Amino acid sequence: MKKKKLEFMLNLVSPVFQSDLVCTFFHPLPRDEKATPSSKPTEAVWSPASGNELGEVKLSISYKNDKLFIMVMHIRGLPPMQDGTDPDPYVKLYLLPDPQKTSKKKTKAARRTCNPTYNEMLVYERIPEGDLDQRVIHLRVLGDGAFWENTPLLGEAFIPLKRLVPGQHWVDWHQLSGAGSASST
Repeated sequence: MKKKKLEFMLNLVSPVFQSDLVCTFFHPLPRDEKATPSSKPTEAVWSPASGNELGEVKLSISYKNDKLFIMVMHIRGLPPMQDGTDPDPYVKLYLLPDPQKTSKKKTKAARRTCNPTYNEMLVYERIPEGDLDQRVIHLRVLGDGAFWENTPLLGEAFIPLKRLVPGQHWVDWHQLSGAGSASST
């Protein structure tokens, strides 16, 4: 009798359990990486692709009512620190052009991981729609350290917003490159 009740309850809540919101909150990467019968096991999602030494960052970007919404979701494949330990990574964003560097926003640091999940929303307000063509997100992944240590740059990306349409929602992985490398997606 208990087994039938449990099966009934699980079948009843299936649409809720499999909703994007629930899956992203509790199981972020497996749901994001739509598995196919020939796909690799879930563990392979966390490892960097060959030649992808600096990793990738997954962002959700949208624009509505003069607000730019950037959700920093996940990073995968960051390299370990030079001493072999996993970094304490965090993400710092600038909305370029920004000569005075007043657009800085950052996530909390994840502890000891090369594959952090953040799911943190960073919002830029009062961005006129006409400005999107000239705007670029400068994303930097840094290693959190003690205040007397140099903060290592683990990777960065430049993401132009010229194709972002109001009401449109981008969700994509962006390749991280080394400092000074020109990269855009």
